[in-house]
Amino acid sequence: MLRWVWILLGALSLAAASTYAADPTIASAAKPGIQAFEAKDYTTAFRLLKPVAQGGEPDAQLHLGYLYRGGLGVPQDDVQAALWIRRSAQQHYAPAEFVLAQMFARGNEMTRNESESERWFHRAAEDGDLDAQMYLASEGLEGDTSGPRYDEAAKWSTMAAQRGNRDAQELLAMLYHEGAGVPKDDTQAAAWWQKAATHGSPGAALWLAQSYALGRGVARDDAQALVWYRTAASRNVSLAQVELAHRYAEGNGLPVDLVQAYMWGLLATAKEGPGDPMVLDMRVSETIALLDPKLTADQKMEAQRRAEAWRPVP
Repeated sequence: MLRWVWILLGALSLAAASTYAADPTIASAAKPGIQAFEAKDYTTAFRLLKPVAQGGEPDAQLHLGYLYRGGLGVPQDDVQAALWIRRSAQQHYAPAEFVLAQMFARGNEMTRNESESERWFHRAAEDGDLDAQMYLASEGLEGDTSGPRYDEAAKWSTMAAQRGNRDAQELLAMLYHEGAGVPKDDTQAAAWWQKAATHGSPGAALWLAQSYALGRGVARDDAQALVWYRTAASRNVSLAQVELAHRYAEGNGLPVDLVQAYMWGLLATAKEGPGDPMVLDMRVSETIALLDPKLTADQKMEAQRRAEAWRPVP
């Protein structure tokens, strides 16, 4: 039912390793040590962070745990790393809760414990950690022996989406589109695709373009559809590139330009992108077959030259 979710959100790494970015709201006492940490002056970071951590500041405790875990400016020590990260997590400091959950899941620094890992992932998510919320949304999609838990995916992706996470917004849009874990609602789906696309999601741009083209959840608007097809195509989304090829070939909202059409068709064949691979292969083959007899050899060479020179928008 939701295999499109995994195709479109393939870049979503929901078991991502934690980053060492400092919380912008950290207490002033911890800032000098964390600034030294970020500057990779680990000896100074350890000297400054330890007394602050001993005084109970959670971000200092978390970063002290990072130092021990990585052997940065201090001998590597998994016991000390676990001790300080746990102390931070016990204060409901969400980034530390997420890291502790990962540690229990991996079993490197401490004994692997799946129930403790799940408990800390949930606590981190409840305390507002975006990584934990997205991890639990992913778990909901993967499900268990009884199948996916779309209600869990919807719950956690909603929390993350409302805070502006574009991957969560794209996932939530798909759940509304499919009626999985939430009532089917094309208006909500289009609204969340709009947010995700505005935040730079290539896959959401494709779905938003299709929504405008079909009048699905929004008023039908071919001009807006074209805007978002162009956006998705510029970000290397193959199905959007195929759509542009057809539009240039047929003069649908664009001037007829067979060379440009052939270029977009060639680009779509060069790689896989968001979309169903079977549908993509069929549409690309149809497009190339349609255009091939209409172009001269010189036109095909020009299209090839343009395709080779083309670069996606970062």
